[in-house]
Amino acid sequence: MIDYRQGVEDIAPNSIYKQVFEDNHKFEFENDIYSNEFYEFVRQIILAVNVLDQDRKHQGTGDLKQAKSSMLSVAKKTILDLLAKSFHNNSIKQLVESLIEVLNRDDELCIAFLDSCFREDDCNYLFDILLECSDNTSRLYVSSLMKFILNKLKIIENLNELEEVTTTNAQSE
Repeated sequence: MIDYRQGVEDIAPNSIYKQVFEDNHKFEFENDIYSNEFYEFVRQIILAVNVLDQDRKHQGTGDLKQAKSSMLSVAKKTILDLLAKSFHNNSIKQLVESLIEVLNRDDELCIAFLDSCFREDDCNYLFDILLECSDNTSRLYVSSLMKFILNKLKIIENLNELEEVTTTNAQSE
């Protein structure tokens, strides 16, 4: 038996069939991407990285660093590109809360998140969401994410300054 798709790939479809196929493909893709199941899947990815991070045998490994980097990229894209720009964004709350939970455990990940925002477009995209987005829910949760990250980075900076002062005082004695 021959798979249907393989059987019709070689046949050049007429223009109507081609247009219907493209429309259906786009519709199916958008249904998959904008579904609650997809957002729950992304949230589970974020939480899985948190579980790996808590597991002592994975700490400091290259695999964990790669998993964190990939998770951060997926979470950032999902929250800032999909949910913040979509009309039905009920899942943004759970995703932001899960991401904050992971970022709270890892200072380097916080730094990497903001660094990637600056590298892409000097945070202009974030400012567009925070200042110009018409959806209150998007603005609320993106701003709470950014507030957390900025506060966390300020704490990191203060701890580093305190360490430097302590080190300088210890050396001078």
